[in-house]
Formats: sequence, structure tokens, C-alpha cells
Amino acid sequence: MAKGLSESFSFVLSLNVTKDEYENNSLRIHADKIRNFKGSFTFPIITNYDRDRFYDRARTIEKFPENYNK
Repeated sequence: MAKGLSESFSFVLSLNVTKDEYENNSLRIHADKIRNFKGSFTFPIITNYDRDRFYDRARTIEKFPENYNK
């Protein structure tokens, strides 16, 4: 499908949420099969559906500083 691209890439993302995470407005994004990266990785985010936003950047960085303050 992307044979004509000089730097083609492929990736698989999945959104994972437990009942507790849903109630606390959080979820995990799992990235897998990304070219030029070793292995897969998962990172948590905070959602803000009450304000019609999928991602709450400020609260995510505040709650998970080890993942985002590098």
C-alpha cells in the first residue's frame, strides 16, 4: 500500500481501559509494531469527556510525570 514512499512506516495502536480506569477518566495507549523502535510501549493518559476533550494534557503530565517529564 505504501510501496512508493521512501520512508514508509507501520504501527498498531490500541486503547485499553478497565472499569476503574474508565471511572477515573484514564486509559492506556499501547503502541506495537513500530518500525525502527525496539519492542512495544504503553503510556497512560487522562481523558476529559466532561469538556468534550479526549485528552487532558495538564492532568496527564501531573498524574504521570515519570512518563512525560523526560
